[in-house]
Amino acid sequence: MNPHPVRILIADDDLLAREAITAIALEALPQAIIASLATGSELLNHFAVNGADLIITNFQMPGIDGPTLVRILRKSHPDLPIIMVSGSPEAEAEGHDAGVSSFVHKTDIHRLLASEILSRLA
Repeated sequence: MNPHPVRILIADDDLLAREAITAIALEALPQAIIASLATGSELLNHFAVNGADLIITNFQMPGIDGPTLVRILRKSHPDLPIIMVSGSPEAEAEGHDAGVSSFVHKTDIHRLLASEILSRLA
């Protein structure tokens, strides 16, 4: 495991979704340092200053959407684990085209997200 606590950044414009994702991430990794942000722009700004070991992003957000966020991050961080969550039917294919490490449907986050987080950080 890393010598520092795992740093996770979460971007989702839906507050309830952000809170659920944050709770699941903390359940999977209680020592993690988590920043929960409402937009892709906020995530990019936070990442530029603090970095991260894992990104969890929504697909559809105002301003910089999930696929655009992933493409921006992939230019300089090709190996950074990025999980996309969404309930949108077209999101999975677009997320994979953009370069996500994995995709979790929002209806499955309580069942699948914790194991996906742990597997991406292994």
